[in-house]
Amino acid sequence: MVPLFVPSPEYPELARIRGIEGFVIIKFTISKEGRITDIVLVKESPESYGFGEEALKAGTRLLYAPRFVDGVAQEVPGHLYKYSFKMAN
Repeated sequence: MVPLFVPSPEYPELARIRGIEGFVIIKFTISKEGRITDIVLVKESPESYGFGEEALKAGTRLLYAPRFVDGVAQEVPGHLYKYSFKMAN
């Protein structure tokens, strides 16, 4: 599933100052309305720079088109999304 709206996470201050890039994978359920619920951090690399916290904040605002099966909206559990944190060139 492709999101309709992808909010950009804030770049963690410590990582920005030190010039560190990273990524985060989050897992969540897409509700019948296309909203995010049950969001959890799956992987954060590197750890301890705030990437996971910022990705979780932004991830709660992701928006998807609802999935319909036989005309009935369905929840979609276990969906993964990756946020990449890259320094501006």
